[in-house]
Amino acid sequence: MIKSIAYSQNLLVDDNLVEKLVSLSTVDQNDTVLEIGAGKGIITKELLKKAGSVVVFEIDQEFVNILKSIPDNKLVVKNGNFLDFDLPKDKYKVFANIPFNKTSEIIKRLLFSNNPPTDTYLVAQKEAVERFAGKPFNNKNNLLSVLFNPWFEFSITHNFNRTDFKPTPNVDTVLLNIKLRSNPKILDQDKEAYRDFVVFGFNQMAPNILEGLSKVINKNHIIKLFNKLNIPTNFKPTELDKDTWIDIFGLLKYQKQNKRNLIKNAYLKWVKQQENIEKINRTRVDKDWKNY
Repeated sequence: MIKSIAYSQNLLVDDNLVEKLVSLSTVDQNDTVLEIGAGKGIITKELLKKAGSVVVFEIDQEFVNILKSIPDNKLVVKNGNFLDFDLPKDKYKVFANIPFNKTSEIIKRLLFSNNPPTDTYLVAQKEAVERFAGKPFNNKNNLLSVLFNPWFEFSITHNFNRTDFKPTPNVDTVLLNIKLRSNPKILDQDKEAYRDFVVFGFNQMAPNILEGLSKVINKNHIIKLFNKLNIPTNFKPTELDKDTWIDIFGLLKYQKQNKRNLIKNAYLKWVKQQENIEKINRTRVDKDWKNY
């Protein structure tokens, strides 16, 4: 019983709808496309019409047998949990109807990798998308939306009807597009420091962002920047716009080394904590996808 629940997906059933969705994507004959949780292959067949090659991941053996019966030499079928496989070393894209209870793990695996996809399309729960994407889809920005912002652009490509799926979900669903920015807002050489800075800022038990970041950045520097940007100094981390975090990060280079050292390895420590949480979740059915 637990196995069937853990593996369950809401499968698309309309060929015409799937054809429309794939046509909205940037997938073409030059692309290798990964499909996570391919099910019976309704999306797979459309991807094969457009992509140069399609690599599908499916954990259910019954669906694997169906996928392997598709007569196309551009198709590679991998039986197992996508999270257990290595990602491609060359450029690739993703188009998938993923299990809702694995949304967090899948998105983090893709976007935090050393070689993220250039373009990603995920059928996902609308509420989860709003949390990942942050403003303007949500009224606040969480840690992940701020971490992803310099390198990725989020948008909603399609809003589904609940009747588009079998079984019918009891939540609203969208097609999320995550595009790798051609011009990142943070230099690669500053990626580690930016991630440390953001994680540190979100983890401070302080009444507002001014007090929380004053351990590493001179208060007067923050106040001057916030006055310039017309931002209240009593804002909490979630209330700041994503690009404002980049502006504040720009102040870090003017701070003394002993202060900059305070944020070192904050991101790696957070990643370890997340891995421990996910290991625990894999031993039981994840009933609360919001805990990312």
